[in-house]
Amino acid sequence: MPARDVTTIGSMLRDLRLRTGRSQAQQADVLSQLSGRPVTRNEISRWESQSRLPAPHWQRHIATSFGISITEVSRAVAISRTRRRQERFMSETAANGSGQSSGAIADDGPNGHFSPRGESEALAIPIATVGPADIEVMREMVTTFRRLDNRFGGGHGRLMLENYLSSTVQRAMRDGQVRGALRHDFLTVAAELYQLAGWMAYDMADRSGGRRFLQTALRIAQELESDLLTAEILAAMSHQASFHGSADSAVELALASGDSARRAGFPKVQAEAAAMEAHGLGLQGDSRGCAAALNRAERQFHTASNGEEPLWLSYFDEAYLAAKFGHALRHLKRPREAEPFARRSLEMSEGYDRGRVFNTALLAGILADQAKVEEAASYAKSAIKISEGMRSVRATYYLRDVYQRLAIYKDSQSVIELRQSLEVANLLVPNGTI
Repeated sequence: MPARDVTTIGSMLRDLRLRTGRSQAQQADVLSQLSGRPVTRNEISRWESQSRLPAPHWQRHIATSFGISITEVSRAVAISRTRRRQERFMSETAANGSGQSSGAIADDGPNGHFSPRGESEALAIPIATVGPADIEVMREMVTTFRRLDNRFGGGHGRLMLENYLSSTVQRAMRDGQVRGALRHDFLTVAAELYQLAGWMAYDMADRSGGRRFLQTALRIAQELESDLLTAEILAAMSHQASFHGSADSAVELALASGDSARRAGFPKVQAEAAAMEAHGLGLQGDSRGCAAALNRAERQFHTASNGEEPLWLSYFDEAYLAAKFGHALRHLKRPREAEPFARRSLEMSEGYDRGRVFNTALLAGILADQAKVEEAASYAKSAIKISEGMRSVRATYYLRDVYQRLAIYKDSQSVIELRQSLEVANLLVPNGTI
C-alpha cells in the first residue's frame, strides 16, 4: 500500500480500515489473529477516536495488518500524543485563567517569569494605542535581543527582555486595542519575543522558565493560525528536550513540528524538524530511524528555495544542519562518521559566537571519543577563548563535557593544559571536578 502523509493515528486507522473494506469488528479479528492476543471492536473504536492510543505491541501488528511500515504508525501515534498534550495544556490554562483579567500572561513570582492564562481570554482583547511605529520598535527589540543572545549568551539580555515583556508587551495585550493587520503584526512579533525569552531562559539552565515562555509563544502562534511559526516553536521545544535527554519528547515534538511545517509548505522548516527528530532518535539509539530522518532533513534542506524567508530562520544554514548531523551520529556512538559533519559545522556565519563555542566543543568531544587527544584539547581551548565574557550555562556544559571525555587522559600534557584553561576561566567547580 503506498505511503501517505502522516497526520494522526485516529484518522490514519480509520482511513486504512475503510480502504480495505473492513468493519471495526473485522479489524479486531485480524489483529487478534496476528498477535495471538484478543482485541475487541471497542478497542479499535477507541484508537480511531484517539480516546486511547495503541501501545507499541499493537503498533507492529497494525502495520502488518495494513501492509505499511511500523515507522508510519509510530509517527502517527507520536503526533497524536503531542497534540493531546497541547490540547490538555490549553484546557488546563483555560481552567486556571477563568475569572482573570484579560492579560495573556500572569506574573509567576519574584523571578520575573510569566505563565500563560486561559485560551478563552488569551489575546482576545487586542491592543489600544499601539501603532505601526510601536510594532517597528518591537521588531528592533527582537533584532537587538537576538543579536545579544547569539553573541554573548542568554545571561546578558535575559532580564532586560523579561522586563520588556512585562512592562510593554504584556501590558499592551492586557490594556490595548488594535484591529486587522496591525493586530496580526503585533502578535507575530510578540510570539517571536516570547520564543526568544524561552531560548534565553533555556540557555541559562532555567528549564521551567524556558518551557513557560515557549508555551506562551506557541499559544500565540496557534491563535494566529500560523503553521510556520508553530512549527518553529515546536522545533525549539524539541531541541530543548534533546539537550535535557528527554528523547521521547524530543521525537514527538519534532514530529509535530514537521506536521505543521508540511501544512505551511515550507521545506526549510521541514528540514529543521527532521533534523530535530534525528537528534532525538539518536538519543534513543535508533540507527535506522535516525538515518531516515537525516536523509529527509538533507533532502528538504536542498529542496528549499533561496527566496524570502523569516528573519528568525536565518540561523538554520548548512553549518547548523551539519552540527545536528554531528550530534545525532555522536549519540549513536559513531564518532568517525560524525567528525566531518562537526568540522563542516564550523563554517558558520559571523555573529553566532555562542554557536561557534557549541560547534567547536562538539568537534572536540568527537575527537576525544576517537582518542585524538591533542587535537581535541586544542579545539577545546579555542572554544574556551571564544567563550570569554559569555554568559551561557549551555556553553559551560559543552566545555565541561569535552573535559570529561578527556578525563581518562588526565596525565597528558594537553589535557593538563586544558584543565588549567578551564580553571582560569572559572569553568570548573572549586575542587577541580566537572
